[in-house]
Amino acid sequence: FLLLAAGHWAYFEALSLSITDENYTLLFDKIKLLGSQIVAPLWFSFVLAYTNKEHHLTLYRQIALWIIPVTGIFLGFTSDFHHLFWINIETINRDGRLLLLAEWGIWGKISTAYAYILISSSILILLHTLAFSLKRYRLQIGLLLASCIVPFVFDIIGNVSISDTAGIDFTPLAFSISGVLLALNIFSMKLFDVVPVAYQKLFQSMNHGVVVLDAARLIIDMNQVSKKLLGGHHIRIGEPVTSLSFLKEKSDAVFNRQKEIIADFCIDHDIWISLTTTPLYFKKNVFAGYLCIIQDISLRKKAEEQIRKNSEQLKKLNDDKDKFFSIIAHDLKSPFQFIRGYIDLLQNDYEHLSDQQRKQLLQGVDSAVDSALRLLHNLLDWGMIQTEKLICNPAPTDVKVLCIELLEQFNGHAEKKGITLKLISSQKAGAFCDENMASTILRNLVSNALKFTRTQGEISISYDEDDQHVKIMIRDNGVGIPQQKLERLFKVSEKVNTPGTLNETGTGLGLILCRELALLNMGDILVESKEGEGSTFTLVLPSAK
Repeated sequence: FLLLAAGHWAYFEALSLSITDENYTLLFDKIKLLGSQIVAPLWFSFVLAYTNKEHHLTLYRQIALWIIPVTGIFLGFTSDFHHLFWINIETINRDGRLLLLAEWGIWGKISTAYAYILISSSILILLHTLAFSLKRYRLQIGLLLASCIVPFVFDIIGNVSISDTAGIDFTPLAFSISGVLLALNIFSMKLFDVVPVAYQKLFQSMNHGVVVLDAARLIIDMNQVSKKLLGGHHIRIGEPVTSLSFLKEKSDAVFNRQKEIIADFCIDHDIWISLTTTPLYFKKNVFAGYLCIIQDISLRKKAEEQIRKNSEQLKKLNDDKDKFFSIIAHDLKSPFQFIRGYIDLLQNDYEHLSDQQRKQLLQGVDSAVDSALRLLHNLLDWGMIQTEKLICNPAPTDVKVLCIELLEQFNGHAEKKGITLKLISSQKAGAFCDENMASTILRNLVSNALKFTRTQGEISISYDEDDQHVKIMIRDNGVGIPQQKLERLFKVSEKVNTPGTLNETGTGLGLILCRELALLNMGDILVESKEGEGSTFTLVLPSAK
């Protein structure tokens, strides 16, 4: 459309110069306005499209762009009535040729100024594009600039009142020069084959970041996605690629002239990118630089991390399952085997046994039943914790009362084994916890202390409180725990089951259950132990202060 408008302008200028009839000359000058008035907005629109800035030309701006040219055409055709476009039109005869001399009216001056503003803006846009374009496009843009500047200069000359040129519009002549330059651009520089707008549209519309490096590994181009991924607009064209912090020490490993390399980088906390570097060659043998494709793989990394966590959790669940099967298959069966054995002895040899022997067998049955019940309760509690059906109801709890009840409950058992069980602390202390769960934990801890403390040994219960926590300590001078077992004490997948000092049996599940219950109460269990010297288990609970 731009070239058609220029051709229309040139054609009717030639017609106006080729005839000697004043009326036709004036008519052709008016028809010429259809081309001359729209050349500037068409050129401006073309430059915006060529430089990939046409998105700035919204619908309302397009309408505004054409208001002055369209009005100029209308006022030019009707200027005889209002003289807003031309005033004082005169005809002169020079060398047998009829020329029109006219002075611009107010709208003619506005139209001319408006056209000059559009052409000047186009030139500035092209100059800016020229400064930041790749080398292969610079000659192409330079020819476009020349195609624009030549008619612009000639039009200015035509509008200057010079005696030798008055009445002659040289702009159409200049368009012949522009036509030659555009033809050179189209056929030699492949203007419509690969133009910067196509390159930029592809470059900027890619979902991945793209960075182009020259042979010296200097950044010569990059799209907006790459700027966003690599930390914003502070990255400058012309800087070495090592200005990117994550490549400072790894650039030699990432860039290889012989092959494509793919590498993953963490550039900021949870932001990961995949960098693919491909060597570029001119005519297959002249090394030109690198094309770098950058992908945001943060979601993939998060998914991989989630898969890893799920795998670990699945392994833990599988280990828990194996632990349950082991307990059910062995530990739960053992007490009932003991009970069955004691009952068989009583049934078969009842008359041959003394009262003392019968009493011992019944005590064995009682011990086996007690062991089975403890295990059954632990299994039920553990199952409820794992299925999140065990509800924690924390409330202010009197720690002193808990410890006194604990002392009363285990005094008889301690005396039977010849162990001194005592409460050291006497001050008031309050914990914010589920009282039943805290009592279960302490019962398990004291029961274990009794199990691994020799006759004539000692177990002490104490507690203290600060602004945030209450610590309840169960300290014994028993057999202690070896270091290798201490590290596996609270792992479900590790079976840590040691017979007591009187060969008391256990499952290894009690301490694990205690840790789970403590965590449900926003607390924990700490262990200090030395083999042969005893152990201290500390229940940490939130303070009620």
